[in-house]
Amino acid sequence: MFLIQDGPIISVELERGVRGFGFSIRGGQEFGAMPLFVLRIAEDGPAAIDGRLRVGDQLISINGRDTKGLTHEEAIQLIKQHPTVRLTVRRHKLP
Repeated sequence: MFLIQDGPIISVELERGVRGFGFSIRGGQEFGAMPLFVLRIAEDGPAAIDGRLRVGDQLISINGRDTKGLTHEEAIQLIKQHPTVRLTVRRHKLP
């Protein structure tokens, strides 16, 4: 079970760079229904340059699609689908 305190909701739109969007994710339905989180942000990638996305942010939606029930692979495919990705994330307060 994953207990998460509410935090601010943030919208981020990123354009794909030469090596992708510059972040990686963890979680998904196959991980015991673990919510999808930002695991890593690549130095000098689009996400780092933009500055709004942070490690630990929970992905609420990807390109307008709710992430609840998505597998890790489905989330990756949604992210890679277009040259621009729209993310809605929840920034968590630490307990």
